[in-house]
This record gives sequence, C-alpha cells and structure tokens, in this order.
Amino acid sequence: MVIMDAVHAPTGCGTWPAWWMNGDNWPYGGEIDIMEGVNAFSQNQISIHTGSGCRIPSNTNDQQTGSLTTGWFDSYNCAAYETGNEGCGVRDLTSGNSFGEGFNAAGGGVYARKSHFSLLPF
Repeated sequence: MVIMDAVHAPTGCGTWPAWWMNGDNWPYGGEIDIMEGVNAFSQNQISIHTGSGCRIPSNTNDQQTGSLTTGWFDSYNCAAYETGNEGCGVRDLTSGNSFGEGFNAAGGGVYARKSHFSLLPF
C-alpha cells in the first residue's frame, strides 16, 4: 500500500500537480494517476493509462460517484497511444475539496492505493 498525507497542494494558473505511478515498459505496464488536477481544479481526477486492448465498461458512470472525463477521444478506451495519452479518467464529483483550494482549506487529506489493483471485472 502507498499513502500520501498532504497538507497543501499547488493550485492556480499554470500548475499541474499530480501523484502517479507506472509499471515497467510504459504504457504496457500501466499507469495510475492517483491525484491530479490542473490550474484551479477543485475536484481530483483519477486516470489510468494502458497499452492497447484495455477498455472500461460503458456503464461505468452507473457504478461510481465520480464522472468519466470526456475529451477528444473515446473515454472508455484506456490505451495511451490510441487516445493521445488521455487514457480513462474519472473526476471526483462528491465534493469540492478533493483538490486545489478546497483541499488546502480543509487542511489537506490522505490518498491511498493498494499496490496491486485490477481493472476488471466491474
């Protein structure tokens, strides 16, 4: 298990703070962005970036409190090379303090991740 206990995260124009991990031979070994946001985001975005062939189910939004982020590519395709490294991202919609100024005003927080995870089944 990895744990980050932070009391402050950079925020504002031109910032892109993130905490992420990746396996060997990126992107085929996978990457998970545990904490990420850009500029004045107030909600954390969690993303996965993989090699070809990794997709998340199309009903994913029905099974989570966050919302898939949409961009220029297919949001269900997590393959980095096929999505301009967009991968599959989920924005935390449960509060306005999981990132940025709200996170800092709340005194920070703790992010944790098990060292082994499985993308399927959902």
